[in-house]
Amino acid sequence: MRLLLAVAVVIVSIASTALIAVSVVRVREREAGRAGLAHGLALQGAELRDVDLLTARQLGAAAVTIHADDETRAALADTLVAGRRADLPDTRNVQVLALSIDGRTALTADLDRGVVVWGLEGRMNAEGRPRVKRLADLQGHGADVSAIALTPDGRTALIGSEDGSATVWGLARRAHPVRLATLEGDDTEDTEDTDGTEDIDDVEAVALTPDGRTALTAYFNGRVVVWNLSDASRPVRLAAFRAGASWVGGLGLSADGRTVVSASDGTAVVWDLTDRSHPVRLGEMNLGENYSAGLALSADGRTAVTGNWRVADVWDLSDRAHPAHVASLPGASNDVFGVALTPDGRTALTGGHDGSAIVWNLNVRSRPVRLAALKGYAKGTEAVALSGDGETALTGSFDRGASVWSLADVRDDLLHAACAYPGNLRMELDRQEWDRFADDAEWSTYADGQDYFWPC
Repeated sequence: MRLLLAVAVVIVSIASTALIAVSVVRVREREAGRAGLAHGLALQGAELRDVDLLTARQLGAAAVTIHADDETRAALADTLVAGRRADLPDTRNVQVLALSIDGRTALTADLDRGVVVWGLEGRMNAEGRPRVKRLADLQGHGADVSAIALTPDGRTALIGSEDGSATVWGLARRAHPVRLATLEGDDTEDTEDTDGTEDIDDVEAVALTPDGRTALTAYFNGRVVVWNLSDASRPVRLAAFRAGASWVGGLGLSADGRTVVSASDGTAVVWDLTDRSHPVRLGEMNLGENYSAGLALSADGRTAVTGNWRVADVWDLSDRAHPAHVASLPGASNDVFGVALTPDGRTALTGGHDGSAIVWNLNVRSRPVRLAALKGYAKGTEAVALSGDGETALTGSFDRGASVWSLADVRDDLLHAACAYPGNLRMELDRQEWDRFADDAEWSTYADGQDYFWPC
């Protein structure tokens, strides 16, 4: 009797285990089916992004509702920002630009039009795109502009040119810029050609402290010059130091003006500028070969993002003498041309050869999170900038000029942003649309007895 009872218990146990196993398999199959459907909808939405933005948003929202994962969220985020882009009119080849902290003032250097001052309105137009207005042109630059820095309040600009000069502009009245001074090229060392003629090196990078009283100009010959602009009309050269054997492609300056990071020859160097007249070399970061001029520094000088031909990297500069590599940005373009960072170091933007710019969440620096890709360029995204709150981006390209993007949607709940989109007529998918986009997915399984599938 006991034997029979034991056998029965074993049989029941085996049967229960089998039923559980079958249930698990079915759940996994359903989840795999939902994931496959969601990824398919997300892909189709991405393909329609440039020709039918409304349907792209519908499909993106449906994909996140059915199965929310990194892939579907990223696709919806990319679609949302695509609808929040405004191209700056009549710009073409924009390789240099700057954006004020409040996101209201932008400067772009166009090979065809020179330097332009733009007003970026805080509100959107009827289509949900940022409003832009051309305010003024900055005249009198003798050669192609190679670098721009703008104080956070947008009231002072420093513009470097390939003739070796840098110009200080007052933008208190943005529509009526005032040229304040010219910082002459670095002629202190290694600036004489073999034929005895003077050879002033190109300005490759510039930087300003928030108060506009200290400026840095970096040159192709690897040197950096420190300027006192307390009286902007009478700049005073304080110091010059060698940052590398060749061109300085990137320059970062902390808000207090005490920390400088220069990038040259595959190495970024951290400098102490507490004494403006005597810069002190503290530590360095190995950037690898073929450095590509992407460098940004947080306001407190504790976080840096660098880019080269292979990858973009995040660095911890809490110990300035011993910078620590924190993370690489996964999926960044193989050729990183431009890098931007919000003052708090929590949001980064990288631009590269593939024509897109990627927005990153660096709340946890060791685990960067991709927020969205700003797409729409056929060629490289050469220059990028971010507003202080990370909700406005500015990008410059070889082929499409400059564009301003609203990033507010990707920093909030994506579904809520999609469903509350300005000018949005409807978000539901009817049965005909479902059959078109959802392949063989069973309508009744997802429509929940309704005449439409409602992702919101």
